Amino acid sequence: MYSRLLLLLIVHVFLLLIPISSIQVGSINDTILSAPLATIILVNESCDKCICLMLLASDVLGINCLRNQTCALFYNYSSTYRIDQSSNSSFHFLSLSQELEQSTYASTESSIMIPCNFTCQNNSTCSSQWSGAKCEIPICSPSCENLEVCVLPGVCQCKYGWSGSYYLSVKTVLWAFDNTLNDTSSQFMGTGRYPPTYASGIDGYGLALPLNGTRNQCVVVNSYLNMSYLSFTWQFWIFPRISMTGDTMFIGQCAQAIRDRCLIIMTRTSVMWFAFWDNDVNGTKSIYANKWSHMTFIYDYAANQKLIYLDGVFEDFQTSKGALEANSTFMTFGCRTTNGGSAYTNFFIGYIDQVLYNSRVKNASEVLDDTTLVIHFRFLSTAPLTDSGPNHINGSWDGGAVSTPSRIVDQAIDLTLNGSYFLVAGLVLLGTNYKPFSLSFWFQTILFNVNTAITHSLV
Repeated sequence: MYSRLLLLLIVHVFLLLIPISSIQVGSINDTILSAPLATIILVNESCDKCICLMLLASDVLGINCLRNQTCALFYNYSSTYRIDQSSNSSFHFLSLSQELEQSTYASTESSIMIPCNFTCQNNSTCSSQWSGAKCEIPICSPSCENLEVCVLPGVCQCKYGWSGSYYLSVKTVLWAFDNTLNDTSSQFMGTGRYPPTYASGIDGYGLALPLNGTRNQCVVVNSYLNMSYLSFTWQFWIFPRISMTGDTMFIGQCAQAIRDRCLIIMTRTSVMWFAFWDNDVNGTKSIYANKWSHMTFIYDYAANQKLIYLDGVFEDFQTSKGALEANSTFMTFGCRTTNGGSAYTNFFIGYIDQVLYNSRVKNASEVLDDTTLVIHFRFLSTAPLTDSGPNHINGSWDGGAVSTPSRIVDQAIDLTLNGSYFLVAGLVLLGTNYKPFSLSFWFQTILFNVNTAITHSLV
């Protein structure tokens, strides 16, 4: 554990060359300002560029410059914030609160010269991400909404004094494994080790990824998904073909086997296990072979907690020893490597499907819906056959069925003609033995007789 130095703050000054004047910027090396995510913006830029952005902005007080070429901008301070020692970050600021001045790690560093020269590119034309006389005004597309402002290219934040769960542009990444190892946006491309084939999936209409660990099959995603100092939620379905003894990997991002540098999502002796290496939380319920199970792993940066859910039911949580600090590295599905890919271990044998990543904390109601809500049809006139639930099991209709105003909520489906119908197929979980389910809907009868069926199911 690091000891806190209650000493006079030792600050070194950067002399920044900007067109209007020189401004003093404080710098403390090997430290990080620990604060809730609601005051942090992360962008993939150099440290010098981030310091320049702080000077050009009107309301940025300080930044964390992280070693993975990510910087975090702070727009206000709170008495609950603290400066901690970290070899992966340096903290730079224009001003400090009195509390931070009295409880800060001090270090030494030479003064440096940083040219803040925002010269327009392409013959005095700004790039597509910036505008303004000096190309200093960021552009957000789509535009920021509600009480958000565009603070960096493509990044929206709540105005000062406001907060909310969705103030950031949330990144959602889905690997559906429908005949491809890439995510649905083709940003995070997967490569198979001993390439696997595909089989029927949990949603009934798509496919799942079968992995044969005895043949060392797994998937490597080479594009870097930055989860450092961020909240996130991982969710997916698994169908183990054998009992999982020992450590069985599902998701890994691990360049170094060092605490907080290595993301591990796995089971250990058939129970859920969530770790940042030597920083673990585990479940209690066993996961059995030859049945589908839904797993959720959440890290809440603001609360510094890890949470795990099995089949939508809360299992356990842990106050984390620290945030994830994984360096830029690839991810693995169904195996683990800690040495740059020269060797792989802890293979999974079974099916994995619908691997979903969100760069935010999902609440318990959302997790339960993601696990138990099979279908939800709103019959909207613009998309009457689209499933609004998490599985995206779209329906079909025929015989003159149409969408019509419902007078209850959204639209309804009108089955006025003889032989008209609405059909949903591939409901895998509804065909599972000993698994309860409920079905609810609104209906209004125009003509009813003993041969009319409201619903009909073939199992």
